[in-house]
Amino acid sequence: MGRQARGGLVVGVLLAALPGLACYRYVPTSVETVAPGSDVRAMVSVDAQRALRDQLGRALDELDGTVVARDGDRLLISVGLTDPIATRPTEVLYQRVEIPARDVISLSLKRLHVAKTSGLIGVLLGAAVFVGVQLLEGGEPGVTVPPREKGGERVQGVLRLAIPGGK
Repeated sequence: MGRQARGGLVVGVLLAALPGLACYRYVPTSVETVAPGSDVRAMVSVDAQRALRDQLGRALDELDGTVVARDGDRLLISVGLTDPIATRPTEVLYQRVEIPARDVISLSLKRLHVAKTSGLIGVLLGAAVFVGVQLLEGGEPGVTVPPREKGGERVQGVLRLAIPGGK
C-alpha cells in the first residue's frame, strides 16, 4: 500500500469515527422526574441485583439504558447487554428491565459533555487536516522545495505557497 493510500485510509478512519465520538457526563435526577426516552444510569439495591441475576442470568449493580416508561413506583428501562455466547462480541441484545422505585439507589441522566467532545473532535479534525495537507503536498513532512528564481513562489504537489519578497 502506497504512502498516499495509507494516508487516505488514516484520514478516512478519523473522519468516519467523528460522529461516534462523544464524552458524556451524568447528572443526578430522581425517579419521579425522569422522562421516558431519557438515557440513564441507575444503581440498584442488593434485592434488585438478585432479581436481575435471576431474570437476566448475570449480576448487574447498575443499569445503563433508556427509560421506556415510568409508572408510579416502577421504572421500565431498556438495557443493552452483550451476549456472552454470541458469535460476534459486538452483538447487543436489548432487554427491558422493570425496577421498583424503592430499589433505585441513585439515578443519573446521561448528558453530552460539550466542551470535552468539542476538544476531542477538534484534535481529530486537526490530525486529519495535517495528514491531508501532507498528502496534497506530495512530499515528506519537513521537506521544503526551494523557491523559483522569479515570482517568489514555491510549488510542491498541488498546494501553492506564495512567499512575499521572493524569498
